[in-house]
Amino acid sequence: MNKLKYTFSVFILVIIVGCNNNLSQNNVFDYSKYSRLTDPGELEPMLKNLPDDIGEMCNIANVQSVHHTMLSQWKIPRAEWDLARADHDIKDILDTLRVKGDGTLSIHRSLKNRIFGACTKESIFSTSMLRAKGIPARIRVGYLTNLYSGEKAVEFWRNVNKYGRDIPADSASFDQYTLYMKDVNKSIEHWVTEYWDKDQGRWRILDIRPDYLQAYGLDVDYHLPDEYFEYGYEAWQKIKNPEFKNDAYSEGELDGRSHIRYQMLMDFYSLLNHDVPGVFDDAGRDISNNKNNDEIKFLRKKYEDLSETELKELDDLASLFGQDPGVEELLTFYYASSTLKLESMMNDPYSFVFIDQKAGETDK
Repeated sequence: MNKLKYTFSVFILVIIVGCNNNLSQNNVFDYSKYSRLTDPGELEPMLKNLPDDIGEMCNIANVQSVHHTMLSQWKIPRAEWDLARADHDIKDILDTLRVKGDGTLSIHRSLKNRIFGACTKESIFSTSMLRAKGIPARIRVGYLTNLYSGEKAVEFWRNVNKYGRDIPADSASFDQYTLYMKDVNKSIEHWVTEYWDKDQGRWRILDIRPDYLQAYGLDVDYHLPDEYFEYGYEAWQKIKNPEFKNDAYSEGELDGRSHIRYQMLMDFYSLLNHDVPGVFDDAGRDISNNKNNDEIKFLRKKYEDLSETELKELDDLASLFGQDPGVEELLTFYYASSTLKLESMMNDPYSFVFIDQKAGETDK
């Protein structure tokens, strides 16, 4: 009898596992599928031809672009910055690299043939790169944090100000600004790629620009340690703390609290596979005022202008994020929200909201 029970239990377990595997393979909410910013279209072979090893892929991705601050670290004056620009989506990025090089993503790409940008383009590139290999990956939005542990951090921003900004060469602003950054422990807006490591059975943060943090004197590689990255929702949960430093999260025209809301929403929509382009130019300047776009205005809304309903829903969203929700839970929250919906989400065929709505219509 015990043997019969054991055999029956194993049989049931096999059925359950088989069903789960089938659901996984046919799940329409699949992070290995492209989004509107990561779909390479006809240029997909450029990504598929990359090595399968993630480290080797990152080595190649790293030399396709130049982060605007790194030119400062190399002490190249701003007037000499003459690299290729590309829009944020992967099609334009790959097309620019194809034209500027030999048609491939070469590990030997010269500096003058790289594209110029920041973490937005780099995260789009790396997420698309992994998805082309069938690896579940998604863009995550938050902050680089805990950076100012030594003199190298001050030197980093001294170079950024001296070589990367329109500041007179004899300006005292160099030291004033760098010391201010250290004093408030300034967090830096950052986009990364999060991919599913099947061997470890967890999501891991991937950043193809480790040289950025290495310039701070930090010992990091392509896998960004959790201690140096703060998700938007984690920053939001700090806002009500009496020790919260609003200046530590300010960016462009937005104060810290407003910018944290912006980051958390960008992260939310990304997890629903609806990437929203950043609103900073390649040198980190806020260009949102140049866009007559209601959604941009919504995303850039000031914290002080938020209603009690909006604040409550943002608190609830941060709480949900802390529970590591699945797509279905995120969708449920999105549908129930009265203040966080985006019209473009409904019209984006890549978004999980659009896919879910279409599936619902089919089932009727």
